[in-house]
Amino acid sequence: DFDEKEEEGMVPGWTLNLFREGSSKVELSTSIVHKGKQSLKITDGSDRPKEYTSVQSDLFEVKPGKKYRTRGQVYLGNPPMNNHPGKPYRVSDAAIKVRFHDKEGKELKVKGNMEKTIKNPQEKWQSFDISLNAPADAKYMSIILSAGEQKLAVVHFDDVHVLENK
Repeated sequence: DFDEKEEEGMVPGWTLNLFREGSSKVELSTSIVHKGKQSLKITDGSDRPKEYTSVQSDLFEVKPGKKYRTRGQVYLGNPPMNNHPGKPYRVSDAAIKVRFHDKEGKELKVKGNMEKTIKNPQEKWQSFDISLNAPADAKYMSIILSAGEQKLAVVHFDDVHVLENK
């Protein structure tokens, strides 16, 4: 969950991954919450290709061959108008990505659906769920939460957690 206090402008256990200075913001919010007192709010102010705002969890240990289930809640907010010539639009989207890492922390290439994109519905909490087996050479796992790939976006995440399936 995101109920801990921010440390030096960032949420404990998470690091800015991709960020455009001046147009993006990551913060804890009390205005839209699914569970507890706060959610993680990502505001992405860039609609340029390959520019989006994301945070990545700290690495945590996994057991090779075990199945891990990443679950949580996401709320797609109401962003500013995207002023693309001929087709302005106002819609947020979000992506949740799972990454496995070797003993040195290097990201591993893994087959399978390691991410989920959420595009609908807007302004309503919805759950996400990604289940994956840790590869044989995996030592760690991390989660990436992002908003607005190639569009302006406002997204809230809450109750994000990982479970090891027995």
